[in-house]
Amino acid sequence: MAGVLPVRPHGSLKKQAAQEAKTYPAKPKQTMETISSLLADAFANGNVVSIQLNNLDVNGEYHPDVVADWPGIRMR
Repeated sequence: MAGVLPVRPHGSLKKQAAQEAKTYPAKPKQTMETISSLLADAFANGNVVSIQLNNLDVNGEYHPDVVADWPGIRMR
């Protein structure tokens, strides 16, 4: 029996292909001290951080960065 696939609106396949064609080059590695300092500063000042995880997909490529902030959280 053949599998069932969801129907996608016109243009979605092109959009998905374009997204999958993107590559994300490796960013320089940082020490734990540097990472801790940057995260503490971002937390204290309410800044957004962009984090590249150190794991690769099945093709050996990096995933998109994780972008995070701490809305509503304040240092006390």
